[in-house]
Amino acid sequence: MSVELTKEVWNEEGMSQLLGCKRSQLRGLSAQHGLPRRRLQKGLYVYLADEVLRWLNERPVIGGEEEEGEANGGHEARRQQEQEGGQQ
Repeated sequence: MSVELTKEVWNEEGMSQLLGCKRSQLRGLSAQHGLPRRRLQKGLYVYLADEVLRWLNERPVIGGEEEEGEANGGHEARRQQEQEGGQQ
């Protein structure tokens, strides 16, 4: 798919298809990691491609082990601490 993204405006459905993720993941990226979006009205958001591209270029990796643990409310980190504590 060859698209001139620098002047594009995408709705949630289109952006999620383009990035290969769920719409709920887009919302999470916006809320937790600052993915830029514009609110047109309650529940209706659009993404400006140049802002999204800039955001992506500033963040080469998202969702590493540390961030995944945080996203799970720290469950994974607590489980690991419990396992380590039980081994002493």
